[in-house]
Amino acid sequence: MNPRLRRVVQAVLYEAIAVGFVGSMLSLFFDQPATSPIALAIFMSAVALAWSYVFNSIFERWKASQKTKGRSVWRRLAHGLGFEGGLVVGLVPVMALYIETKRFIRLGMSGKNYGSPGRPQWP
Repeated sequence: MNPRLRRVVQAVLYEAIAVGFVGSMLSLFFDQPATSPIALAIFMSAVALAWSYVFNSIFERWKASQKTKGRSVWRRLAHGLGFEGGLVVGLVPVMALYIETKRFIRLGMSGKNYGSPGRPQWP
């Protein structure tokens, strides 16, 4: 299998597994029928695949123009932060719409159970 086809197959298989897992978890956490969270997971997966293609194309072009070749720790760190940061910027608004959050407050709600009675009322 040529390298490009291998990368496409790996990415699609990875995202298919992710859709199954994330869709199931969203269905469980939000107590909804599986169709709605799986549709959201498919959309998020498609965005991740598209972003991966765009970001890696830009990053590879930038990397080729650099005098220093190779993959240093800093270059890997920049790649990871840029890629994941772009996903956060693109997918947090989608998730906020899905869970009907008026503001992007969910970023600060890590680990707390805000679904319980007496939860704070956000403006």
